[in-house]
Amino acid sequence: MESKLLAAFLRGLDAIGQDVPGVGQALLKALDDGVSIADVYHLPGWWPLIALARHHGLPSRLLDWTRRGLVAAYFAAREAAPRRDQDGELAVWALDREIFSAEATKNERELSIGIVSVPAATNPYLHAQSGVLVAFPPVGPHRPFEDIVKQLAQLHKPGRPVWLHKLLLPWAQAPRLLRLLSYEDITAATMFPGPGGIVDSIKEQGHWDECHSWV
Repeated sequence: MESKLLAAFLRGLDAIGQDVPGVGQALLKALDDGVSIADVYHLPGWWPLIALARHHGLPSRLLDWTRRGLVAAYFAAREAAPRRDQDGELAVWALDREIFSAEATKNERELSIGIVSVPAATNPYLHAQSGVLVAFPPVGPHRPFEDIVKQLAQLHKPGRPVWLHKLLLPWAQAPRLLRLLSYEDITAATMFPGPGGIVDSIKEQGHWDECHSWV
């Protein structure tokens, strides 16, 4: 399914005259020739294409992270703000990249995940969001990331640095968080460069709390 979606995305980019990141044309030819995605999984050209598709809503095996904690807080608040009248908590996960990479490498056969590097120049959203991507295997059984986190936690030994932290905030505080983040120039307009992001940013202000003074 992933290869079919990516092939359709590739053809669509080519049809509208937009540049195809990575070695897109070679990948498209491979797919047209009936090559399985598993056979070309390790080609570097896949990742810019999958990342671009992912940031425009196409399902993929990539999981989005960011190098900036406030950006992560924005996306959590963006999802939580419409639920401000309900009980619940938004979560921001902070991951130590070096420890995670080391643990994932040592247990590669069991986990089969890793951090993917994609040139930000090929993806405006990735650049704006200081994005980092975690990849899952192209074949075999897929598990929720939470299950992998639990497995890695079981491998953690006392006395070693903690590689994952979970920060919580009630949904009721999401409108205030969105407003405060706007003072840091973190809004839909800056996270999603383009006219659509500006419109979303205007709509977003409708979720802010009523206090508009600087804090």
